[in-house]
Amino acid sequence: MGRIKVNGEIIEEFSTLIDPMDTDVGRTDIHGITLSMLKRAPTFAEATGPILKIVQNSILVAHNARFEEDFLANEFKISGVSLPLLPAIDTLWLSRQVLNLKNYKLDTVVASYNEQIKGAHTALGDVRAMAKVFPHMFEKSQKVFYPKPFSELPQVATTFKAKPR
Repeated sequence: MGRIKVNGEIIEEFSTLIDPMDTDVGRTDIHGITLSMLKRAPTFAEATGPILKIVQNSILVAHNARFEEDFLANEFKISGVSLPLLPAIDTLWLSRQVLNLKNYKLDTVVASYNEQIKGAHTALGDVRAMAKVFPHMFEKSQKVFYPKPFSELPQVATTFKAKPR
């Protein structure tokens, strides 16, 4: 899991592997995460506090945001935390509005701005790359606004040691 907070520049980063609590690590051939890498990684429930802290009063930006929203909502629910719908901008949708590309995969979108994803298919690598190109896409788009104020998120105190790759 990787998240960064940007306000013109990166002001905060959070990255950790998450123990899925079973042996299913997904497509290792894509993301490179093996079961042995997850030893001593926190569970999502253990990482809930820092995740809530970084998304409080923020607009999430994600490529295929619906997938991320569903994942986060499910994991928070399992962890016993009920959240309102978090405001998000989907860069997959946005790139289709402002770019004319052969496809809209994250690496294609990033490459269209002459940038590279360093650490492709790692959460932090993908997020850092999108942080570079999102402002350019946003400038080309129609104004996006949220008609209501941010919801106050629950405070969850957890202590753990993040386990980056």
